[in-house]
Amino acid sequence: MILCDLYAFKKDYKNAIRHYEDLLSSYPENYVFRYNYAIVLEKAKKYSDAEREYKKVIDYNKNFWRAYLSLGSLYLREKKIDKAEKFYKKTIEITPLNHLPYLFLANLYIEERNYDKALQIIEKGIKRGIRNKEFYQLMGMIYSEKKQYGKAVEYFQKAIQEEDTSQIHFYLGVVYDKMGKKEKMEEEMKKAIELDSENGLALNYLGYTYLLENRNLEEAYRMIKKACTLEPDNGAFLDSLGWAYFKMGKYKLAKKYLEKAAKLEKDPEIYEHLGYLYYKLKDYMRALIWWSKSIELKKNKKIEKMIGKVKELMRK
Repeated sequence: MILCDLYAFKKDYKNAIRHYEDLLSSYPENYVFRYNYAIVLEKAKKYSDAEREYKKVIDYNKNFWRAYLSLGSLYLREKKIDKAEKFYKKTIEITPLNHLPYLFLANLYIEERNYDKALQIIEKGIKRGIRNKEFYQLMGMIYSEKKQYGKAVEYFQKAIQEEDTSQIHFYLGVVYDKMGKKEKMEEEMKKAIELDSENGLALNYLGYTYLLENRNLEEAYRMIKKACTLEPDNGAFLDSLGWAYFKMGKYKLAKKYLEKAAKLEKDPEIYEHLGYLYYKLKDYMRALIWWSKSIELKKNKKIEKMIGKVKELMRK
């Protein structure tokens, strides 16, 4: 068993599978061994074999909830939504005070954009006495998607009461921003960074906000630079860094990072920034190309006016 686990840990799934098969030949009815074997099969992308073994586990032990949960996730990966839902519900039936199947089922509904069903399943868990930050955090995120921002704030604050984390302060800050409460947003982002100085999302969000508001530019640059160090291939972070250099008048560096961001992300805002950069450099043709790409993805009257302005300049 230890040898199997060591091979699995090393991601040597071929040898892990071989030794699990030897183990199960001696202990065929040991459902824990068989469950671990199924997990290795799934990691090795042998999905039909993994499905078969999870079902055998259930045959040996009808109340082994982990097998039901794993089968649900396997079916979800294969886009067999009805089957995934069935096994998640069965897991809840077997272990009604376990928070995990509620979260898995709620996330399934969220992927299907069925937010009301997701809320119902989480509320069901809360009524049964389950209290944890994940429940409240997920409800906050759902209400934010539904644009019910007051409710989102309520549940994010409940999540913080359960466990004060950087991630939840970040989400709460985003909601306050959507509500137009900029000061509260800034407070939450600063709190998120205080709790986790390597929260790249919060660093980038607050830094980019400062850029948009033309204040604290040096601080904005430091925060965004740190976010990029943490995630060097994050297109959104690179875009912010490029825009910071643009604001600082360092156009060569701005070009480097904005163009790298454009290769990583197909995003109208990145294209918009490149348009402004080339406009500043008086390279009107490239400005026109990038702005045209931007409005193809998202209509923007301000950019449409700039395109008209550039066309006039090119005629002269």
